[in-house]
Amino acid sequence: MIIWGSKGRIKTIAEGQFLCPRCRAVKPYIHKQIGKYFTLYFIPLFQTENVGEYVECQSCFTTFDPKVLNSRHLIEEEIRMEHERKNFMDEIARQLDAGLSIQIITAGFKKAGVPDNSLGNILYTITNGEITGCDNCHSVYKSTVQFCPMCGSRLPPPTKLS
Repeated sequence: MIIWGSKGRIKTIAEGQFLCPRCRAVKPYIHKQIGKYFTLYFIPLFQTENVGEYVECQSCFTTFDPKVLNSRHLIEEEIRMEHERKNFMDEIARQLDAGLSIQIITAGFKKAGVPDNSLGNILYTITNGEITGCDNCHSVYKSTVQFCPMCGSRLPPPTKLS
């Protein structure tokens, strides 16, 4: 008695990184293929039909049409923008550490077209919400600054923004 039949099987075609539409970030993926295999004594011998393919995000485990992998330029753009954001935040942190007031930094970036709410969030993140203000000239600084660079006054203890 010979037992034969068919069985569905999933195999990995490729792995890499892609811009996940659900996570909206660059995430790892697995590209999988579903095939129908001829079996003899329940052992799959060869593929008889390609049933389909899909891409699975390894972060959210959502599946997508393989066409999402064609957006390679979107991944590169996202990586470039993330690099620019990091450089932007590093530059603001350097300026704050150098003793520049938050007002001067804000004015400079407003001129460059940075939206107020974005800059506010970035400043809050960099300062950890801890700032200090000069009672004499009313300039505001990162909490690590002890003397006002504008007027030389000793700065009060930092306050935590809520």
